[in-house]
Amino acid sequence: MNMPLVGVSALFFLALVSVFYLLALAGVSAYRRVWGERAPQSFSQRVALVALLLPPVAALLPTVTGMILRHLHGGAMAMGIHALPAEAPTVAAHHTMACALIFERIGTLVSFGADSRIVSLVLGVGAWLLVGVGVVYAARLAVATLRLESGIAPLLSAPSSALVHSLERVGNRLGLPIALRRRFFECALPPDRSSVMGLSRARCVLSREFVEDAPPEELDALVSHEAGHLRSGDVYAAFAVGIINCLFFFLRPVRVLGGWWREAAELAADDTAVRGTGNDPLAVASAILRVRGANVATAFSLPAPLLPFADEGAMSAETRVERLLKQAERAGRMTEAETPIQISLSWAATGLFAALGAGLLVSSEAACVAHCTLELLKNIR
Repeated sequence: MNMPLVGVSALFFLALVSVFYLLALAGVSAYRRVWGERAPQSFSQRVALVALLLPPVAALLPTVTGMILRHLHGGAMAMGIHALPAEAPTVAAHHTMACALIFERIGTLVSFGADSRIVSLVLGVGAWLLVGVGVVYAARLAVATLRLESGIAPLLSAPSSALVHSLERVGNRLGLPIALRRRFFECALPPDRSSVMGLSRARCVLSREFVEDAPPEELDALVSHEAGHLRSGDVYAAFAVGIINCLFFFLRPVRVLGGWWREAAELAADDTAVRGTGNDPLAVASAILRVRGANVATAFSLPAPLLPFADEGAMSAETRVERLLKQAERAGRMTEAETPIQISLSWAATGLFAALGAGLLVSSEAACVAHCTLELLKNIR
């Protein structure tokens, strides 16, 4: 195995991912400024999700292709004039080979006169260590989520009469199918831990205390809010967002985009809750405040990808209530749990990788890619 090539590939992948995430962050930020208030929150939620999931895929394809072609045609690609090997007979193959040529110079760009193979190997080991730590974080998150799903299943109970009547009212207003209503359960959870959970079969678990104590309109607000998450498949999207945040924990744009997605998901569910209560935003605001008032220190915690009703990590209760009060009158800020040092380090890592990726993209190899692309377009015409 060509270890320097493997190391360079990891470095190249992280560099491209950083560039693509910065572009995605700029695009979503512009969208939020121009259309954030006017567009439906459900659409904003999808925009943020695509911005989170697309960069790794976009960076992985040229990385894998370049690694394979560089391994197969390494000797031919080492020519000083950047001649493409004769084994690539078509223009499309030439274009792919040109993408792989970036690997030929990445070691030289960062070697500062030293042996580029050694420098590439050292930097590659560092890049793979970062990827490895992210994989460990992601695996721990997946295990914790699956353990919670299996551990809480025996504790679930069938809906009480109050919840059954609420599901009937909300189901008629939102047009919820019977199959979805059967995925609601009660459990002895704190009121602020009511959430949608489960990867093998998503279900809504509501706090028995809240179901028993809340007035009907507030119970309808909670049920319709969680029904919005359940119907939109937010539990699976939230798990994907959590995995991406774990894999690229050192890239600040990932953290910001993930926060924007959770914010849009909560606001979209609040909008569903307003419709589920018969267009009564005050009932939704009252439910949020009731849950917030019952939010006490507890050892019970849920994994990050779940979406509790009072999700302070996505948006403060005050902000959500203020938005609902504005709707009632017909007339956000995301909380950060990170320290300034952590924020600075994540931005520094993002800038370092993005600078390397930008340098590669504007190098002579990128010019070769552009040339091959133009030749391909000429042949198509």
